[in-house]
Amino acid sequence: MRILNLDLRGNGTAGWALWLWGDHTDYFVCNNTMTGWDLAFDMQYTSSGAPKRVHAVGNRILDSGGDAWLGGADGGSFDSNFLDNNGASNNRDHSVYLSGSTDADGPGEIKSFSFINNEIRYSTWPCLGSVLVVHGQQTNLNIENNIVDGGAQAGPGCWGISIDNGIYDSAGWYRNTTIRRNQVFNGGNLGIMISQNTDSIIENNVVVMSQSGRGIVSPEYAARTSMGEPAASGGTVRNNTVYFPAGTTSGSEGIVIGQLNEGTNWVIANNSVFFGGTGGTCFVTPRPSASYAFVGNNACYGGSWGTTYDATTHITANPFYTNPAGYDFTPQAGSPLNGAGSAARAPVSDLNLNTRPNPPAVGAVER
Repeated sequence: MRILNLDLRGNGTAGWALWLWGDHTDYFVCNNTMTGWDLAFDMQYTSSGAPKRVHAVGNRILDSGGDAWLGGADGGSFDSNFLDNNGASNNRDHSVYLSGSTDADGPGEIKSFSFINNEIRYSTWPCLGSVLVVHGQQTNLNIENNIVDGGAQAGPGCWGISIDNGIYDSAGWYRNTTIRRNQVFNGGNLGIMISQNTDSIIENNVVVMSQSGRGIVSPEYAARTSMGEPAASGGTVRNNTVYFPAGTTSGSEGIVIGQLNEGTNWVIANNSVFFGGTGGTCFVTPRPSASYAFVGNNACYGGSWGTTYDATTHITANPFYTNPAGYDFTPQAGSPLNGAGSAARAPVSDLNLNTRPNPPAVGAVER
């Protein structure tokens, strides 16, 4: 089924532009505009089956009273879409809500989904809930190369990327999740968060905070192991840039890995955290040292270092980003970030898909 080139308009309070309910397969939804709906694109599991291979590419979704996208499809994708002013009624609404099932009776797990190359904005509406939220049961989820912007009116709960079980009655898990090359701006008091995750990779992301809070966190919510949820462990957090402008730093934390006494085999490498004021902590590692496979080659400017597990050289000098006010975090020629990373722990390329040299830079961007 192909759904192409439509202009679908609602009154902003009721109804759907597109509604796939149950065992729908092989849909290509491209170059449509959906304006003024409640749930613009709703795609859900039922007890009879689940959507599969649904691909939404190059659509514009605007002014949804509820969510622009709700649901998920095994083997599907959400690629190169533009979203603005969606999900602003309360903190339960989101611009995008990726789910594994509608309730405890649903068929459950999505085994492959790509959320890539999208631009999400709140140009005039307030953002009150997470911009991109993921619940349910997911394996091999890839969230890559997206702009996630909560806008100038973002509330504290307008988290950027939030992946967890939602404390629903059914179990949630997020195995082999990749969060890479995303730019998260104005993400309330938390930029990127994932819980109930095993073997996740968070790399080459830029997080710019607009208020006091935390940049990258895992986990935020405890696993309910009695329900089959895995404790967060085996995650790699590498070559990210977390930036707190002046006025957002008091009590803030850059990268927090291993909360709630969960997880082993964590890697925290080649990350750059910047505080434009005082009172922030760059790296927080609450677990025992044996729970971390590697902590090193990181940079912290303007805040206290935090972790005592990093035995490598501490980079505390000004990173000399090219233009942080314009979201350009490329290190200048004299930056201490250049060539200071661990090659063994670095991704092959950076935020802009430039090949990383040996040794690589610290942070999301190579010079």
